[in-house]
Amino acid sequence: MLFAGLFLGLLAFPQNAMGKVLKKPTSQPELTDSLILTLIYGKVEKSKEGCCMRSHNKFFSTVYPDSTQFSATHWKALDVLQIKYYVEHIEEIIEDSIPKFLVILGGAGSSCHACPGVCAGAVFVRDGSSWKLETYENDIAVLGQTGYPVNEVSVTDVNLGYGIILKNGGVWQGYNWRYFTVVLYEKGVFKEALAKPVVFSSDNWSNAENDYFTQAYSYTSFIYFVPGNLEFEDMVVYFQGTIFDKNLQKTVLLDRKVRFEYKNGQFTTTEKLPDEEE
Repeated sequence: MLFAGLFLGLLAFPQNAMGKVLKKPTSQPELTDSLILTLIYGKVEKSKEGCCMRSHNKFFSTVYPDSTQFSATHWKALDVLQIKYYVEHIEEIIEDSIPKFLVILGGAGSSCHACPGVCAGAVFVRDGSSWKLETYENDIAVLGQTGYPVNEVSVTDVNLGYGIILKNGGVWQGYNWRYFTVVLYEKGVFKEALAKPVVFSSDNWSNAENDYFTQAYSYTSFIYFVPGNLEFEDMVVYFQGTIFDKNLQKTVLLDRKVRFEYKNGQFTTTEKLPDEEE
């Protein structure tokens, strides 16, 4: 009986020990929204519950912008007295075999219908038991309306770096449209890679459903990258759906790929986009 008890105790020991190892707390803090904002801006606030859908119960940091901290083009488009930066997206990346976190922030400014917002980018790396802010750029892109720049962010590998796709959209006089811009990131540098946002989906359902004579159309697209001739890959936008043909005066099928070549730090194409043909 004594031998059996010792044997069972030995069997139980590794399992109990393993359980203790798995449950051992880490001393490194989680990279949360509040920590990100504090490390970048030195202060953080929290919006009140029920204040609005976009900032409901979220952490943010208020910045009083200086024109010297923005590109001339971005400052002219933005023109705000203060900006509230929110964390929009956190993506784990690898640089020189080192895991890091790429963070995209949305900066809300003026709230007029046509007023854009600003996106910021940051990279954090583990530093022992804490986090270190390695790179920060306060205006990687200016886009959007009603003062808010982005409502969807995705990050993908593009050869030597990463492609950051920033999406937004709106409705104007019954026409719905969504657009995107691209920012490339490589080794601490953010590069805005489109001269202007690209409309990747649109429809006129709000107008068509109330007017018998208005033909409805709707299209969307898929964005991906393919090998190119330079350091970054080329970009393809694959449009599918229907579009209104002005020459034929009717709705026609849309099934077309538009390739943007990466040249001189920008994605450009000589092809017409669907919204340019409407």
